[in-house]
Amino acid sequence: MSGHIYPTQYQIDARTQTCIHPRRCNFTGNTAFGNKGGAIQLLTPKAPSIDTCLFVNNQAAAGAAVYVEKVPTVLNIEHTDFLNNTVMQQIDDADRFQLAIAGQGGAVYGLATQIIIRCSCLLQGNMAMQGGAVYIRYKLIVFIVLLAYN
Repeated sequence: MSGHIYPTQYQIDARTQTCIHPRRCNFTGNTAFGNKGGAIQLLTPKAPSIDTCLFVNNQAAAGAAVYVEKVPTVLNIEHTDFLNNTVMQQIDDADRFQLAIAGQGGAVYGLATQIIIRCSCLLQGNMAMQGGAVYIRYKLIVFIVLLAYN
């Protein structure tokens, strides 16, 4: 699976009430301006996981690659790379459309949830005003991760 996931979000499957677990997926060049989660937005009560994925050049207002909100269980991210994802904001300046670096969570944004990032993950070149790589408003546990130029 590569590219845009309509509507730029992974969510709970309404038919089965189960969470989708992306594995071996590439998410490249997705945009969610004015929204959260350029590639994936998780708003599910189920235990999500992301394994062996690649997130490159995604953009959103918060959590340019992954946005997680109020997941009561742990989000596990393993063997996944986040490269050059950017939190952007639209700015209207003299009738010109501009984008500026803003918000939180260049790669991952977590609100009221626990996120574990482990097992050879690379977070490089991600940008945001706060938390260039990761912005968590609850609890973050990181194991064996390379953070570079965020």
